[in-house]
Amino acid sequence: MSSNSFPNDYAHNLTSTEDLWNYVCGTEDLPEGVELVPFCQFPYINDGWLTSGDGDAETFNDIKLNSCNITFADAMGSAYSSKCILYGLLNLVFVIINCQYWYVIRARRLARKGKTMNLMEKLTMINLSVSFFHGLCCIDYNAYSGIYSYEVISVFKGYCAAAFILVAALLITSWVSIIDGGKTKKTPKWATNLTYFTAFYGVFSECVLGIIEIQMPDYKGGYDTDVNVFKNLSFALLCMIWAAVSIKYGWKISAQLKAGGGGAADKVIKKYLNSIQICMLLGLLYKFAFALLRFGKGYVYTFPPCGAQYFDIIGVLFLTIQTVISLVQNPNTAKAKKNQTKVGVSTVTSTQSSVD
Repeated sequence: MSSNSFPNDYAHNLTSTEDLWNYVCGTEDLPEGVELVPFCQFPYINDGWLTSGDGDAETFNDIKLNSCNITFADAMGSAYSSKCILYGLLNLVFVIINCQYWYVIRARRLARKGKTMNLMEKLTMINLSVSFFHGLCCIDYNAYSGIYSYEVISVFKGYCAAAFILVAALLITSWVSIIDGGKTKKTPKWATNLTYFTAFYGVFSECVLGIIEIQMPDYKGGYDTDVNVFKNLSFALLCMIWAAVSIKYGWKISAQLKAGGGGAADKVIKKYLNSIQICMLLGLLYKFAFALLRFGKGYVYTFPPCGAQYFDIIGVLFLTIQTVISLVQNPNTAKAKKNQTKVGVSTVTSTQSSVD
């Protein structure tokens, strides 16, 4: 028996390769008293699994029982490598775009002799860091090659999720400062504390709890659903709080702008507000849906692929949010106008005076 085997008497005693395949990928119910438990340690699988090398099971004849010598990535062949390359190239595009954005925004600030990073600079840098870490994930996106451990992947993806909600928190806090900050536009203490808590809890929830949830007895790939559900629901609650604050203060700024003539400034605020709501909705749907699906299921194992897997829900979600942030942060569309500066909207729509 291979050193990469995982204790599973039922699977290891099977004498037919087709029975072994059906144990993992079959549609029929398992025999009474038999649980679906891995028979190889993650990310290994039997030699000959998905023998065509492109994610298609053409035959079971090449599967070697009790071997566990190849990785999931080896079994998927070009299907897995193509997914990693595709997602990696898309993240490279975002890195280039955000580097360009940062250069333009920083040049404008320096031209006005601004000494500290303004809000748009901070948001662009955070989105750039997300593209970088999400791009690093693409070296071994699901840890199927064994290049990354499950812990490393969890930290990389956890950082991305935490960074996204921090982007929303910083932007919304600037709106709160405009409305409730008085003449000095000083951020109210409650908003500052909520932003700090968001930064801390985002990292704690997605990175620290993300590592804790995957600490399984004797198995390296999977998660504890009790921890996962708590992580998802608590993060979803944080998203709901910021969504409510964004609606309240976004509408207040929009009303203030309309009273002063509205125009382009009002459209910019609505663009930011709509973008935040889209991102929050996507995050809430993901967190709530998977919390419900995983509730009370104990330990969930990562099983070998039964075919090509080009789609990854987390990857698509991250890329969608990266796209939304990049579109609204485009410095070429952030044109400052006098009526914007009067109400402090330059804090969120340009890199001018009040954010330098």
